Amino acid sequence: MTLPESWLALPRAASGTLDLFGLLGLLCGLATGLMPTRRLILLSSALCSVCFSLHFWRLGSTTGMAMNLIGVTQSLLAARYVTVCRSVHRVSDLTDYPASTASGGISKSASMIC
Repeated sequence: MTLPESWLALPRAASGTLDLFGLLGLLCGLATGLMPTRRLILLSSALCSVCFSLHFWRLGSTTGMAMNLIGVTQSLLAARYVTVCRSVHRVSDLTDYPASTASGGISKSASMIC
């Protein structure tokens, strides 16, 4: 089999399971890494999981669908209820984090603790 023939074999092999929701899920997954803020990352991840849930439902895989619905719930809850980071301006504010100050990981300038 030559290289051009092998490239034609790939779409033929995937055509049985390839659908619109799988393609949208893939595109949403690629776009998730391009989002500028944490909230947009989580919301686009939830949209990606919804698309893959529909894709797995159409394939008849209830386990894959359930796994992605759990991911939707996790992303939406994190986008709504989890706070991002708090600003730390002094090393004395880090009394709860002695290991980070001992290793020199925190400078005296403003830092973020996540």
